[in-house]
Amino acid sequence: MFSILPAGFLAAAESGILPVVLAGSAGIAVATTATLASVGAALVSGRKARKHLTASERQREHFQQRLRLAPLTDLMNREAFTYALDTLSDLGEAGSTVIVLFFDLDRFKEVNDTLGHKVGDLLLRQAAQHAAELTPENAILARLGGDEFAAILIPEEGTRADHYGQRLVLAISEPFAVEGQIVSVGASVGIAIGDPTLDDGYELLRRADVAMYEVKGNARGDVRVFDDILDGRQIRESAIRIELGRSLVEDEFSLHYQPLVDARSNKVSSVEALLRSRSARLRDVPPGTIIEIAEKSGQIMPLTDWTLDAALKTIQTMGNLPVAVNVSPVYFRHPEFVHRVFDKLLQGRVRPELLTIEVTEGVLISDMDGHATPSAACAKSASTSSSTISEPAIPRSAISSISSWTG
Repeated sequence: MFSILPAGFLAAAESGILPVVLAGSAGIAVATTATLASVGAALVSGRKARKHLTASERQREHFQQRLRLAPLTDLMNREAFTYALDTLSDLGEAGSTVIVLFFDLDRFKEVNDTLGHKVGDLLLRQAAQHAAELTPENAILARLGGDEFAAILIPEEGTRADHYGQRLVLAISEPFAVEGQIVSVGASVGIAIGDPTLDDGYELLRRADVAMYEVKGNARGDVRVFDDILDGRQIRESAIRIELGRSLVEDEFSLHYQPLVDARSNKVSSVEALLRSRSARLRDVPPGTIIEIAEKSGQIMPLTDWTLDAALKTIQTMGNLPVAVNVSPVYFRHPEFVHRVFDKLLQGRVRPELLTIEVTEGVLISDMDGHATPSAACAKSASTSSSTISEPAIPRSAISSISSWTG
């Protein structure tokens, strides 16, 4: 029943001190040492059993120090799970299959921020209970920290790897009743498949982590199994991140400006700033891909700061010509978004109405309450600090030069 537990866990259990988490269809249980000793004896036989039961005193002491339970959930913690990864080869014979599953809760931070940490803690406990009930009885299940969980399991014969992830997604997407509140979250699950005797446990966990973040970067609430395509994409994204960081340090970006012409007056009414890289290594990378990777890595913040600064310099140069800048949802959601923008306006001595911030409509629709504050703050600040200007009058003959400007 619990035969997936590595030899070290059984030896530690026999020592008479350590608690071990058994997660299965019956829920979460912390077995006593006496129970584990009997379970361990039943699980193994012959020479293998004698090997487990005669583990060195040093190994037993090692487990006594390292094997602990995660707070709140009574699942294994990161240290215990790390040891399970170290002893992955104990879980099966050559040619067998092991699955490493990594998942976290979607929108968990919102629950903590809006309903408080007590509700968040109780939600974690319920989610852990669900996970324990849905993973096979022989699974090693752990809470790694925060709202991140991982599991190691031997798949049942004829069962697809993504089946286990789909069960988690469906169960955790159901509303939770917590402290009189109905709380809705989701789960993003990444899965890696390997041979326990050949594949490194940490590498399998990394792959599962990569697969999970692939889900979170898309629609969330889904399952992704790591494959060669995803591996190649990660290598490519890593190279782009490195080059993006170097380009930021060495100032290898420029702004190109696309004019908007009033058909009735035949005049340029405004321009839109388009970010472009001068790096030879990023030359063939679409701008949208650069932005997407920058959002994942956090580089979108300094990149957007640079873009706004360059656009404001253009406004200073052209006088009354309004400039529109596309702002990433990640930048827009930052708590200091409004202050950052208006600090730049003040430093550049640029009137607010000359800078247009463009944000994807879907961002506003997806979280009306979350984005009402920065939107309202921008409108209020602009109305109190702006002055009346006349419509800019730039002849159409200037369009060609505007299109090729770089900042």
